[in-house]
Amino acid sequence: MELIELGTFSENVYASNTMFVDVDVREFLYSDNEYQPTSSVEPIIWEDNDCFADELPDIVDKGERVVNFITAQIIMSFDPYGVEVYPAKLKLADAAVEGRYLMSVKNIIDVMDESESSIEISPVDGERLVHDVYISTEKLSKIPLHKRLVFRVKGADDTIFFDGRIIDAADKYFSIHGAKLIQITPFNTSEEAPIL
Repeated sequence: MELIELGTFSENVYASNTMFVDVDVREFLYSDNEYQPTSSVEPIIWEDNDCFADELPDIVDKGERVVNFITAQIIMSFDPYGVEVYPAKLKLADAAVEGRYLMSVKNIIDVMDESESSIEISPVDGERLVHDVYISTEKLSKIPLHKRLVFRVKGADDTIFFDGRIIDAADKYFSIHGAKLIQITPFNTSEEAPIL
């Protein structure tokens, strides 16, 4: 079976010092895992009073992602299933930055290769603790492409994964135009998935 190219990209949390918090009452629109597409005229506001405009990454990651216009455009040009996009505004110590988009991924699919992944059962509460994730080529290939362009893995849903075509498009754009504090990690289904 042919391997599937995937990848992740997000804020480079090791190089960035941002600590954004949501400061508006609409977190309920995007903070659960239910896919219920909605829209918003006014931007959703995240704030970091210790971050300055010249330190702001192109992607801000705190579970959900706030991305710049180009990144949102690249991702949404593929019309991925289960992705909600809202206008966003980042309040900083010295500025307020608009033209950003909050991207909430509600597409959680059961594609973990449990025989390869490292899974432990907590002796305290019986919860499954996933330490290393491998994505099953067989399970993923059975899912229609539009439903696996952007997804989270059931049981290890902290990380957002992108189809290799989206990773290639983003990587080409960023290599030409630059990307501030973004980390891109391509991989394929024979390799351990990079989880955050």
